Amino acid sequence: SSDHSRIGRDLFGLPIITAYFSKNTFGSKQFDFIVLSHVIEHIWDQRQFLLDVYSVLAPGGVIFITTPNVRATTAILAGKLWPMFRPVDHVGMLSPQAMALLVPAGATARIATSEYEWEPVISLVVTLRNALRAIGGNSASQSLINSAATSSTFSVRIQKMNVIRMLATIVS
Repeated sequence: SSDHSRIGRDLFGLPIITAYFSKNTFGSKQFDFIVLSHVIEHIWDQRQFLLDVYSVLAPGGVIFITTPNVRATTAILAGKLWPMFRPVDHVGMLSPQAMALLVPAGATARIATSEYEWEPVISLVVTLRNALRAIGGNSASQSLINSAATSSTFSVRIQKMNVIRMLATIVS
């Protein structure tokens, strides 16, 4: 995401590359820390992608991956209306168990799940919006839900919370 990369460059001075990943781009260069924030669910061949990413990881390095959890409470409650199923480019949604199967042989992984305090509420509001759309309604309540979910202020707050959460996780 160019927006997320810009935040990392502008706010934190990080040398972030915004491009499709190819291990060939880096030659023999290796990295101590790699962040895949909401990337893996967009990849068709997740196993090969992770093998390629691990190939540029320095010995003792860390890969930090965040992705929507298909087994999260909100995902289970919302079913096929779960907002993470909606984007057409989410091609491989994972559970913690599935993520564990993708870890390359010989790599050590710590897989943990969490939900932001506000995530169930937001997911269920968006699920309600999706349900209203599915039945063809265009009611005042749907308009209210749409405006809340697409507000630029709302999006900026979510992005800031995501950055703070990721940094807090890294530090701890």
